[in-house]
Amino acid sequence: MSTPTTPNAVRRLVAARELQSLSEILRDVGAATASGLWGSGVAAVVGGVEANLHRPILLICGHLDEADDLADDIELFTKRRPDVLPALEMGGTLGRLSEELVSNRMRLIATLAREAKEKPKTPRLIVAPIQALMQAVPSRDQLQHLLRTLKAGDKLEPEKLIVWLADHGYNRLEQVEVPGDFAVRGGIVDVYIPGEFEQSGDQVGLTVRIDFFDDEIESIKTFDLDTLGSGKPIESVQLIDLKGKLESSDSTSLFTYLPEDTIVILWAPLEIADQAKSYLDRLP
Repeated sequence: MSTPTTPNAVRRLVAARELQSLSEILRDVGAATASGLWGSGVAAVVGGVEANLHRPILLICGHLDEADDLADDIELFTKRRPDVLPALEMGGTLGRLSEELVSNRMRLIATLAREAKEKPKTPRLIVAPIQALMQAVPSRDQLQHLLRTLKAGDKLEPEKLIVWLADHGYNRLEQVEVPGDFAVRGGIVDVYIPGEFEQSGDQVGLTVRIDFFDDEIESIKTFDLDTLGSGKPIESVQLIDLKGKLESSDSTSLFTYLPEDTIVILWAPLEIADQAKSYLDRLP
């Protein structure tokens, strides 16, 4: 039995009278309620509302494990995967915050900060568990100190890069082994950046080799973790603070990074409220 293609399925949803009405209410009134949704229904509505209104969307859910499932469902209806704002949890080495979660979270904030200046052609879709939203993110002023973008040709003393890595949560070894490690061999600095990257393929995290000539970055390339052989050159790499600890005076909410026309969708509001209360009760 044949199944409808994703584009056709979305077009039929967009044309549905109920969804057209929901989109019109959101556009004209600014708020609406939809009931009777189950399974992938909320993802279908998200896809339809986005197609109708062409505005950025933040979908909030109550449970950490729901976020990835919702992102999978939304991808089926929109043909692109939403960003997922991760909640920071203990899971890194030596009892620290998970370096991968810190990296993914920080890169999303950096992307939103950049898009605030350069409006993207495609509205952004974000899925966030309420726990992630209740955790602070760096202010724009603080963000510039937690990120470092390197490009071939940049003037930079290798020693200054080594100090920056050590000060921002990276672990120096003779050879990188796991995400969060870096190693120095002469004028070469290898860095294993945690997180999800398109260039890394099936590998967890991104391994990059920064080759210096005196006080200038001569090249930046990926490298193979097993053979240590250099791979493809990359134009630039963004290094991210892995400590994940923010001064309260310099922190803010994700909402300060979202465009003013962002549509916020609450999936199961009562469950979100219950999980928010549980999260607050667990705080020291």
